[in-house]
Amino acid sequence: MAQPTTSIYIETPAPVSSIDARNDALLLGCEDGTVRRYQLPESRVRKALMGLSGAVSWLRFSPLKGQHDHIWLACGMDLFHFDFSTSESIISVASSAIIRPAQALAKVMVPPESEEDEINEFDIVKESLAFTTDSGRIGLLNLSTLEIMFMRQTHRNVALPISFIPGRPAELCSGGYDNTLLHFDARTGSLLSHIDLAPKMDEDSETTSISLSPPFALSIAVSPNDMIACSTASGHIWMGYGGSKRSEPNGKRKSRKWNGLKTDEGLWFRAGNGPIVAVKFHSRNESLLLALSLHGTLSCFETPRNYNDARPSEAKWSHESKKMVKATTMVTAERGVLRCGVTADRKGILELVDVPLLDHPGSS
Repeated sequence: MAQPTTSIYIETPAPVSSIDARNDALLLGCEDGTVRRYQLPESRVRKALMGLSGAVSWLRFSPLKGQHDHIWLACGMDLFHFDFSTSESIISVASSAIIRPAQALAKVMVPPESEEDEINEFDIVKESLAFTTDSGRIGLLNLSTLEIMFMRQTHRNVALPISFIPGRPAELCSGGYDNTLLHFDARTGSLLSHIDLAPKMDEDSETTSISLSPPFALSIAVSPNDMIACSTASGHIWMGYGGSKRSEPNGKRKSRKWNGLKTDEGLWFRAGNGPIVAVKFHSRNESLLLALSLHGTLSCFETPRNYNDARPSEAKWSHESKKMVKATTMVTAERGVLRCGVTADRKGILELVDVPLLDHPGSS
């Protein structure tokens, strides 16, 4: 079997805290309040934002028509909208490719619950941006009116990952340090369902391995067929099949709401001995699930077709990072998998990993 290889390394002065990619356009958000745009496979900076007051906790390209090179980012309790269009490379600090916070097309200040409150992650669908906060709240920003509403239920601790349900853009799911996943109607803010994350300790299963970390929800991925995967700080991954369209009989009517958090239609498996900071389904083969460990190891698992099938006993392959000592997150792109994090000397690092078998659904 072919093994993954690393083809591109990009280093930044400060640790990378967030990443996004669209085609060959790459965005890196860093802890020093900067954002850099690259055009792969080049490693030179094409455009940069400098001068934010804190770390860039999350960023995404805008999905709206006519905003192909626009981005949204979170810093503290503020959400910013910038135009990152460029065809030039940076020559000096005085270059026109440097932009400042004052050049934001929009800045939305989210009311904090406390002085320590911060926005963690967000997801964007159409004109809705859903975000999580340290206080456990789930908010929704209307990108047209810039009005904010909050969901009626909160996490009891830090809220971290969040995702809209691809087949149901009016529904979203969030995870938190309270070991729960919450499922909301984004239009009304009502809680539709929830699940408490607690891996079953079957005697004949690898999940019997003792973990010193609780099952905090660290990452959520929802496939185009509405199957959900949630990675945890304990090294486990929970997969929910209750809302998946790929297991529905032909002709079955679409249910009134997504049922992805049904406890009796899910399974657990161990993906590592420590926190799994990110999970992603590959867009060209959702039967493959990618998992990124806290120490930067990228692993690939073949997911069961149904919750009654045997769960993965081992990864199809794993690929360690030679430069990364702590991973932050990852995204999948046309060229492969982009993982980012921190080096031993506290610099930022991005690695493009060329992964095998992702373009061939059903391969083994």
